[in-house]
Amino acid sequence: MPKADAIADMKHVRLRRRSDAGTTLAELLVAAVFSAAAIGGILSATATAVNRIQLMNARAIAVSLVQDQMECAHVSARMGVLTAGTRNITFAPSGAVMALGQTLAGDRVPPAATGKFGATLVLTRTTTLEVGTTDIFKVVVTASWKPTGGPDSGKTLVSAETYMRVPCD
Repeated sequence: MPKADAIADMKHVRLRRRSDAGTTLAELLVAAVFSAAAIGGILSATATAVNRIQLMNARAIAVSLVQDQMECAHVSARMGVLTAGTRNITFAPSGAVMALGQTLAGDRVPPAATGKFGATLVLTRTTTLEVGTTDIFKVVVTASWKPTGGPDSGKTLVSAETYMRVPCD
């Protein structure tokens, strides 16, 4: 019987060696598919986050430009020179600024700032005299641009509205 015990031990050793031999090709392929799916998801989330950050930076710059135009209107009102009308200012991605079809030499914005829009930004200030008054103006300032690519590739607006009184002489 010792020979039968030796054969049983050899079968046990062989079975154990086969089960501990390592991973199979199928297991490696399944692991690779799951890893690729996880990496794809992480890259997609990162790309979306980068697009959102760029949009938020562009909006922050647009808000700053809108506030600047609102302050210009406020100064004009305090000086008594605010008049009804519309003023359009175009900020090109190159940093050039256009108003009334003319490039404004002293009114440049750094290209890095306007380049965040991925397109031309149009700033519009509309001033209207309120009906029945001679000294109260409604001032609306709007910044609009069309971002390129990403989930928010539609037209984007930032707007502010207020009323201003022009001092009487």
